[in-house]
Amino acid sequence: MDTDIFQYFRDDDKNIEEKLVKLIEQYPNWSFDQVLEESQKIFAAIKDHYHKKEPVLIKHLGHIKNLRANLKEFCKQRDAIDNEIENLVMIHVNEPVYKRSLQALLLRTRENRKFCDEVFYPQLREQLSDKQLNYITNQLKSQVLS
Repeated sequence: MDTDIFQYFRDDDKNIEEKLVKLIEQYPNWSFDQVLEESQKIFAAIKDHYHKKEPVLIKHLGHIKNLRANLKEFCKQRDAIDNEIENLVMIHVNEPVYKRSLQALLLRTRENRKFCDEVFYPQLREQLSDKQLNYITNQLKSQVLS
């Protein structure tokens, strides 16, 4: 396998987190237009990140009994992240609650990253055969990396 899909996801998570941290740190210094523009880029990156991998994971892992609970937890966390984004979209960037909502989004993404790194990805590596893992990796690569 020339690409470790789990490392790709970790790198993508880290990139999103770094951008969110920068946005939160720069919030008082940037114009509202710049905050809005950066927020929209981050929201799109987050949605793209979660919604590309979820369909492949559900399609190929949903039938494996030992993985269902953690797949369900992954989807639950993804829904919470989506809800944070939807809440942010409804708030004007110049409202004080906007920065707190960005911080809540950062917390949710960090919780998901920790869950994936410590629970979900190790379980996938443990439960799946090399053949299954390679197949799913190839499906994810065609979905995510293309």
